[in-house]
Amino acid sequence: MGVLTYGAYALVFFKGSERVLVFLMTLIISGLLGHASSFFALFVMLLIHFYISFTPKVRFITAGVLLVLLVLLFQLPQFNDNNATWRIIYWSQVLHRAIIDNFMIFGDGFGQPYMSLEDAKVFTREINSSFMETGVNYKYERWVTPPHNSFLTIIHHIGVVPLLLLFLPIKGLFSQIFNERRSMDKDRLFLFFTLWGLIVWVFFNVILELPHSAIYFWLIYFTYIFYEKRTSKE
Repeated sequence: MGVLTYGAYALVFFKGSERVLVFLMTLIISGLLGHASSFFALFVMLLIHFYISFTPKVRFITAGVLLVLLVLLFQLPQFNDNNATWRIIYWSQVLHRAIIDNFMIFGDGFGQPYMSLEDAKVFTREINSSFMETGVNYKYERWVTPPHNSFLTIIHHIGVVPLLLLFLPIKGLFSQIFNERRSMDKDRLFLFFTLWGLIVWVFFNVILELPHSAIYFWLIYFTYIFYEKRTSKE
């Protein structure tokens, strides 16, 4: 998470060749960490950096190009191994329960397994992985192994619609993407890039479930909200 933050710092506060070299360094470090999602988070930050430099009208066309680039990125072996397939199957199960069974409003609550025994057997059939049935914690594995996407963990517990309330206080994060010109406030941009990078990181990992990693995300999250409110009053 520190690498992502420093990548955001390089994009905002460095210029020219220094910016390129420092950001490239963060990309190399992220590639050595063994998590494709960390490299992907930096890549998304870089795309957003260029994307918001265009006028809102040009962004519509650019969005299509960026979408193609993201699809090509997901063709890399790191995004198509059993680890990635495991996530996709797990996520589809959580979303099916949340959207179809719970009507997007309700969650499964707390103290409930993240998946049923029947769903756990899907992993054995699809990718020859019996971990959710016979893992380290054996029959408790389905209770203690979340879907490696903290937002889906929240959906599992409380539902889709309540999760959306999490993004309401940071709506400026999206308005900067779609209809605002690039902010000239470097502090705001730094928080903007950092939070986007962390959101991508949280989307692929167990982050908000663990206090030592969750506290960093919430630090940036609430700092962004505080800064937005303070500057709007000025």
